Amino acid sequence: MRNVKGQSLIPFIESLRDIISREKILELIIKDLKKDQGNNLLSIYGIGSYFDSNLPSDWIQNDIDIIAIVNSLNPIPKQDWTEVRFEKRKIKEIDVWIGFNTIEGLQEKNRFQIESFANYEWSLIDLKSPKNSKLVYGKNLDFSNIAT
Repeated sequence: MRNVKGQSLIPFIESLRDIISREKILELIIKDLKKDQGNNLLSIYGIGSYFDSNLPSDWIQNDIDIIAIVNSLNPIPKQDWTEVRFEKRKIKEIDVWIGFNTIEGLQEKNRFQIESFANYEWSLIDLKSPKNSKLVYGKNLDFSNIAT
């Protein structure tokens, strides 16, 4: 199959299939988090290369990093060895990492360090910048008043 310039359409068709499946994967993640967390879930942000449309087309994006902002960490299961709430999933060939944070944890560095494995300052930079994160569900939270 070729376009009017005689170029193969196969890479284009494959990239469309990739985009469609990637959107479906994100839809599944959002649907599951909404079902699991209900009213506890405030927002879901995508961070990292999976959500960066400015990367070269040949950039390998085989993982999704999600930050779910919740009212409370209490209903979220935790590992015995940490207070940090997170989930790892594999959907198709994509590795999914979901980290859970509260508003209070994002506002208070000491609490954040208990709630997250991530660096506090870098996390806020990511959430404050539309280039570094993308709201994929819920309320767009204002992080601009939190000092880094």
